[in-house]
Parts: sequence; structure tokens; C-alpha cells
Amino acid sequence: MIKFHNAYVKLTQALEELPFDELEVSDEVREQIELMLTQLTRAKKRTDTQDIELAVDLMAVSSKTDERNADIAIVERLAKKLDLHTVEDLKIETIAVKKLSKERGSTAESIQQIIQLLNKFKQVLGMEITNVLDDTDTPQKLSKCHSLVIPHEFLCPITLEIMRDPVIVASGQTFERESIQKWFDSNHRTCPKTRQTLAHLSVAPNYALKNLITQWCEKNNFHLPKKEDQASSRKFFVDHEDEISCLVEQLSSSQLELQRKAVKNIRVLSKENPETRVLIAKHGAIPRLVKLLSYPDSKIQEHAVTALLNLSIDESNKRLITDEHAIPAIIEVLQNGSMESKENSAAALFSLSMLDENKVTIALENGIPPLVDLLQDGTIRGKRDAVTALFSLSLNQLNK
Repeated sequence: MIKFHNAYVKLTQALEELPFDELEVSDEVREQIELMLTQLTRAKKRTDTQDIELAVDLMAVSSKTDERNADIAIVERLAKKLDLHTVEDLKIETIAVKKLSKERGSTAESIQQIIQLLNKFKQVLGMEITNVLDDTDTPQKLSKCHSLVIPHEFLCPITLEIMRDPVIVASGQTFERESIQKWFDSNHRTCPKTRQTLAHLSVAPNYALKNLITQWCEKNNFHLPKKEDQASSRKFFVDHEDEISCLVEQLSSSQLELQRKAVKNIRVLSKENPETRVLIAKHGAIPRLVKLLSYPDSKIQEHAVTALLNLSIDESNKRLITDEHAIPAIIEVLQNGSMESKENSAAALFSLSMLDENKVTIALENGIPPLVDLLQDGTIRGKRDAVTALFSLSLNQLNK
């Protein structure tokens, strides 16, 4: 990292000092250099907080004692971060794991952990779980599969699927038309990849990339997956949305049982998939869930903080939760809630601390002492949640 940082500094200095006028370079070249400078500046500012979240997810799914190790949302997020999110990816990985086990020995603990994790990814996709080490795939199949690895540039950053209709947004990034339109329809005004606010929401077809994808598909005899029946897909989406809308309304019900049932169902639904988490937030669940954090009923409080933890997996939801001043209420639950509420509160604070400004807010709201208390007196899971949250907070110099 230090070597890369030094390279960034030298490149930046060299490019900044270029005498454009003396060299008589064209405007086009000058724009390219300025773009490169912007990218270098962004690279220098990058932190490793994303990698911390990856490490914690890996610990969660590998744990034999943590109930949350089966959480579909965590497994799904980890699979996407590791680029193991399609059937083809997992087939290739299965063959690679088998080869690795022959080299290092199938009884090695690390190999067994990899196989268990691979099987969890397969479960999420509905694939059959087989014994990887007994797989009869041949090396010839391995080379064939590798030829079908889809170039990263062909994948939509939102769905991580190969693009049929790539379009360019105002930030210059390319997405599948249907995916980016859903993003805009959910009241987002930022680029999902760069997070910058977009000057406008118009999109332009990326014909060059579409032609490259078509040529690659023809060359590799790769058939694009057929789209779902639009009417059926739309009906499911509407029905699901109606259910969520009804549950969100019930969060404010005067009937305790109805309210308790609604918040429990929101908690369950918020674990499903990214689209559901966006829908729940879109229908105004976050402000109501934050209010329920101060509710005297311990079960409602527990379900509410866990639902917020699940919703915070979505990056845009992190911001929405923060804007509702949820952090002080979550810290209150961390101090006075049930043990499971405390554990999930600590995990929620870790998730929200991925936003740098929240590292400061959590400390100013006295969130560090109750995390230390949980580290000292909590369950095994509670201790881990507390220490990961504290580690994330310690990335802020003042919090040290």
C-alpha cells in the first residue's frame, strides 16, 4: 500500500506540473489528463472500511455458534463481494476448490471452511449441494469453464449480471437500462457506483459496449439468459409492494399485537434481498422503526433494531437511517435492551459506521462505553459485535 501511495504521489505531481501550453497538447488530451488526476486523487483518499465489512461478513458465515451465520442477506452480500453470484461462477469455483484440495490436502481446516462457504452460496442460488471433493469434473472442463468467464466490464454494477441494454448515466458509468431505471424510480439521484449526485437522470445507449458484448457472446457461443415474463414479474413486484406498504402502515397501529406482528414481519422481509430492502425504505418504514426503538415492549424494540440492521446493508439506507437520528436511539437500546437487542444494536452501529461521519457521531453520543461494556460482559456473539464496531470506530483518529 505504501508503494502504491508513493506511486500515486509521483504520478499526481508529474501530471499537475505538465506545461500544457508549451507542449501545445489538444483539449482532448488535456481533458484525459485531468480525468486521470481526478482518479488518482480518489484512489489516494480510499480507506479500507469496505474490507472490514467483508472480513466481518466472512466471520459471521463461518461461525458455528452465531445464529446469524445463516442470514441470507449476509451470505448474498459476501457472494457479490467475492464475485461468486452466478451458477457459472460457482461451477468454476467448485472445480478450482477441488484442484486446491488435491494440492493442499482435503482435510486442511481452511479447505473445509472454503467448501462450507461455497455450499452456502449454492444454497442461496438453489443449486444442488454435492460433495466437492467427489466431483468428477475433469481438467478439460476447467479450461472450458475458464473460457466462459464473463469480462467484468460486461456486468451491470447493480445486478452483477451480463448487460443486454447498457446505458450511460451522467457520471459516465454504464448500467443495465432496467436496473438503473429501478434505481431512479426508488427516488435515488446519485450514481450507484460512484455515489456522486447526478446532474440529470437522462441515459444514453452505450452502443460500443453492446456491440462488444454481442461479439463476445457469438465468439464464445454464450447465450444471454432469457428475460422473465414481464407481466408475471410485474404482478409479483406489485403484490410484494402492497404487502410491504400494509406492514409499514401497521407499524403505527394502536393495537399492540398488530404492531408487534408487523415489525417482526418487516424484520424477516428485510433479510430477503436488496430490492426488498429498498422497497421497505421507499414506503417510509425507517422513521417508524426508529420511533419503535424507544418503545417499552422489549420484543418490538428487538425486532425494530434488527430490522434497521438488515436495512442498513443497503448503502443508501445507511444514509436514510442516519438522517432519522437513529444513532442515539440505537445506543439507548445497546445500553438498556435485552441481550439480543444489545448484540444487534452493536452490529447496527458497526454497519452505520461505514459512513465516516457516523464514526464521529457514535462517539459524541457516548456509544463507545456501552460497546466496551458489551465486549466485557456480553455473549460470544455480543463480544464479537462489540469489538468489530470498536475497531471500525478506531479508524477515526480522535476515537482512538
